[in-house]
Amino acid sequence: MGEESALERKEKRKEENWVRALRVGSRLKVYRASFVLERDPERCSLCESCVEVCPTGAIVRGNRGLHVESEKCIACYGCVIVCPRNCYSIKWRYE
Repeated sequence: MGEESALERKEKRKEENWVRALRVGSRLKVYRASFVLERDPERCSLCESCVEVCPTGAIVRGNRGLHVESEKCIACYGCVIVCPRNCYSIKWRYE
């Protein structure tokens, strides 16, 4: 098997749903999960701590302040942890 190209990996991440499993009694239930990184611009002081800590470059400075490129986010929680004003949250959906 050949190695995936960067473009193929990026496309997979866009479509990717995360699978989480929870053990309930003697049954294994599998849930399909997806997430959204949300940023509250009202609370943000534009300190850019989140930009520095993001391992994938999902948070970038744009013309109107900071912008989240959702397709790059891997839900590492780095921005949530480092933000001094609690601007970030990750919302999970389970199906």
